[in-house]
Amino acid sequence: MDLSPDAGFSELTSLIAQAPLGPSRFLVIAIELAGGLGEVHRRRALHGDLHPGQVRADERSGQVWLFDRSAAPRPERATLSTIAPVVSIASAEPWLANGSLPYIAPEQTGRINRSVDGRADLYALGVMFYEMLTGRLPFEASSAIEWVHSHIARAAPARTIRARPAAAVRRHRLQAAGQAAGRPLPAAGLRADLAECGRQWRAGAIIRIFALGAFDVSDRFELPQQLYGRAAELAELLAAFDAVAESGQPRAVLINGETGTGKSALVAELQHAINGPVGASADSPAERPGGLFASGQPDRHSAGLPHAEFAQVLGALLRHTLAGSDEQLTTARQRIAEALGTDAGLVAGLMPSLYRVLGPLAPDRPEAPPEDLPPDRAAFRMQAALQRLVRVFAAKGRPLVLFFDDLQWMANDSVLQLAALCEQQVGPLLLIAAGREPLAALETALAPHGVPITRLQLQPLD
Repeated sequence: MDLSPDAGFSELTSLIAQAPLGPSRFLVIAIELAGGLGEVHRRRALHGDLHPGQVRADERSGQVWLFDRSAAPRPERATLSTIAPVVSIASAEPWLANGSLPYIAPEQTGRINRSVDGRADLYALGVMFYEMLTGRLPFEASSAIEWVHSHIARAAPARTIRARPAAAVRRHRLQAAGQAAGRPLPAAGLRADLAECGRQWRAGAIIRIFALGAFDVSDRFELPQQLYGRAAELAELLAAFDAVAESGQPRAVLINGETGTGKSALVAELQHAINGPVGASADSPAERPGGLFASGQPDRHSAGLPHAEFAQVLGALLRHTLAGSDEQLTTARQRIAEALGTDAGLVAGLMPSLYRVLGPLAPDRPEAPPEDLPPDRAAFRMQAALQRLVRVFAAKGRPLVLFFDDLQWMANDSVLQLAALCEQQVGPLLLIAAGREPLAALETALAPHGVPITRLQLQPLD
């Protein structure tokens, strides 16, 4: 079918660029969009990349076509091992390139402990409704990091909408709720509400307030994505984070518990609390600063690979740096180059992403420790370089949280290096380690550094 402008179809992007849509035009397109999205969800699929460039509309016939290029089967609920770390935002570069990043849901960023389902599409649709009615996006940003922060931590500003259909406006604000639980399901319920708005508007050019969500009945059973029974432990984690933010000094949290007791899920809730909507609850007070979070875990099958765990976590931080604005990257590049000095080549051999970060300041080639250097001296040189790199990311006003899971698989030498990261000059660093067995080796290694330690023993929930 010909969906070109010659055939009467216009890209929604161009319609929005002309002027905000009036109630009649908005409702025609919005109803059809909600219906099309509902059909995608009925097939138990996600669109996953919804934005105005994916929509074609023929206003003469009322036909709206939703391009479904990115539709994928609905994933099962995310397991703890699939929760992306905050710094996976480097993967957002393609989203920014094709114009999708202003529309992605908070749970699609990987920064919150929530799996992605049809409500992510509803969030994108809510952003599109906002743009259709006001002529502008709810947020403005210049980099991937700023977009992600806006979706997670900011509320869409209220704007005056010409002849706004009150119920439709209320509906779009529900759709764009930052918390997935605050968005209605399924899309068919949204279409039913919009259809009622359209009926009232055609009858008298006015839409009266009516009860929304009468058809918000999900077609599947889902358990709530919320951590239960760990309020006390989460409070201790948040207290440790706040202490680091206030003092600017390192601190450690050691979490011990059998498999299945929720160690990773607990830390994921901390990640959500320090990066979620500010002031959203008593557990996320307005004065709590945001933090930079990175996680990793030893591989039991490559326990002999030196510095592997640190390459995983710090390499992710470097990729996070690449997602910033040009100005932020330039500043970070200079600070990292100054911190590493002549050891930049040594670290680049461990983390190749350092080349992209340093750009013109990068060494010519990776450097291996001199063969005539005793092993203990070579290890100390790498350890000192990694400590200096951590200091760059542990900044005042933005504590750095490093989470190492499954510590029972970490080699003794790596445990000592992990403890060494907590030297007092590092700045606001919260080190979290979790394992199935008591973390006595790490606790012993931390002792000489005088680092305050919070110990959490997770018991199975009844």
